[in-house]
Amino acid sequence: MKKFIYSICFLAISALAVTSPSMANHANAESSAISDNYIMISQGVLANGKVVREFDFSLNSPMLTRLGMSRVEIGKCKDALVENVNLFREEFVLSFTLIYKNAENKQPSFALGNDLVVTTTQYDSELDNVSFKIAYNTQEVWKFYSQSGSDENESEEKKDNTKIEFISTQTVSSKFPFAQEVSALNGKVTVAERYKNAYLSAFEKSSIFEKVKKDYNPDFVYNYASPYNKISSNADIKFVDSQNLYHHVWKADERQLIDKQINLTIKEANREWWYLTALVVTLVGTSIALAIAYLIKRKKLWQNIEK
Repeated sequence: MKKFIYSICFLAISALAVTSPSMANHANAESSAISDNYIMISQGVLANGKVVREFDFSLNSPMLTRLGMSRVEIGKCKDALVENVNLFREEFVLSFTLIYKNAENKQPSFALGNDLVVTTTQYDSELDNVSFKIAYNTQEVWKFYSQSGSDENESEEKKDNTKIEFISTQTVSSKFPFAQEVSALNGKVTVAERYKNAYLSAFEKSSIFEKVKKDYNPDFVYNYASPYNKISSNADIKFVDSQNLYHHVWKADERQLIDKQINLTIKEANREWWYLTALVVTLVGTSIALAIAYLIKRKKLWQNIEK
C-alpha cells in the first residue's frame, strides 16, 4: 500500500522529481482500501502551469513471490511488462506527432521533445511499478494538444475556457477513463481491458500464468491533482500533499466500471478555469491515443510520418 501512495505523490512534484516519504504516511490511512494490484492514470496541474500525466502499472512482486514465482522469473516478466506498457507510450508519441504534423497554427516549442516531453517507460524498484510520464511544460503547449483533440462541433467559448472571466459554479461530469471504449484489433474494448491484458500477457510464458490470471483483479485508479482548493468532487479519496496540491482519487474494480462517474465542481473560478477542463481533455486524449494502436503494430502510420 505504501508503494501505491508513493506513486500518487510522485506525480505531485513534477515529471522528474520524487516526493518526500512523509506524504506517504499522511495519505496512507485514507488510501488503505486500494489494492496493491493497481493500474493508475494520474494528472497533475502544477502551480507553475505545467501539466503532468502519468500511467502506472503495479508489478506487485510480493504477490508473485507468494504465488511461487522465482526472482529470475519475476525479472523476466517485469521486462515483458515494460515492453507492453511501452506500446501505450508509443501510441501517445504517435498521436502527438500526427497532431503537430497536421496543425496549422504551431510553434517550434510545441514539438515533441521541446515543451512536450514523454519520458521513457521504466521499472521503479522502490515503487515496484512500471510507468511513463507526459509533461506539458507550458499552458500554451497543453492547450495546443488538448484543443487538437476536441470535438470540432464545440463552440469557441467552450473550447477556450481561459476567456471566461468569472464563473460562480461550474460542474464537469465524465465517464471513468478506464470504462471508455476504444478501437482495437478485435473490435471495441474498454481501456481497463486493454491495460489489464497488457499486464497479464507479460506472464503468459511464466510457470504460474494460470494462477496470476485467476488472482489478478486490479483496482483501476484515476488521480487528479491541482493547486486549486475550490474544487469539490465525488472522489473516493481526497487529500492535500506537501506541495499544496489537492488530490481527487477515484477507484473501481472491474465490476464497478460501468457505473463509475467522475464529477468535479469548481467555484469562484476565473482564468484558472483550464485546471478543471484538463480533466475532461485527459480522458479524450487517452481515447485518441488508444484508438490508433492497431495502426502502430502494422507500422502504416510511421511510414506516413516519414514521408
